[in-house]
Amino acid sequence: FTTAWEIRWGEPTPITQPKFKAFCEAVRRSADWLEIAVHGLTHIPMEFQSLDYDDAKKRIVVAEKMFMNRGIKYAKIFKAPHWEISKPAERAAEDLGFKVVKDNYYQWNIKDEMPKPSDEIIIAHGHIQNVMGNGLEEVMPRLLRLPIGTKFYFLSEVLKADKVDPKEALDNVPEMDKKGGKNV
Repeated sequence: FTTAWEIRWGEPTPITQPKFKAFCEAVRRSADWLEIAVHGLTHIPMEFQSLDYDDAKKRIVVAEKMFMNRGIKYAKIFKAPHWEISKPAERAAEDLGFKVVKDNYYQWNIKDEMPKPSDEIIIAHGHIQNVMGNGLEEVMPRLLRLPIGTKFYFLSEVLKADKVDPKEALDNVPEMDKKGGKNV
């Protein structure tokens, strides 16, 4: 199960707040069945729609560092909030090693009725928080009704995206200078 996780849903950097410590621990314990993908910083509409290359790169690097600092494993998959991403922002994500997913990359929004069983891989879309009717807590009863024997793949497996273990990778994320977003 791969889900997008924006870092600051409605609050200043909640992933870094003490009250999220237990939540982050639960996500870490679930790493064998739950894969996290970067989904921006604020989830405001059009957050990445008008960003230039350097600003987009800064935000994505901040998201990576926040996951790493909390020990959250994540896939090198980027999905812009509300599907809106500028060409320079898309290039920045790709240059950082991310697979960029766009609207219609999935066949099932998990808030909707389940698709008919099939031999084909069905890519589902949802959120970790209960924000759009497709958060894990909101849809878990629907997921539990999937047929016995349903096989799950991480989106990183389907897209052949890298996975990042913070214990191994924290030193490899580029530092950004405070002036212009250049690598130091």
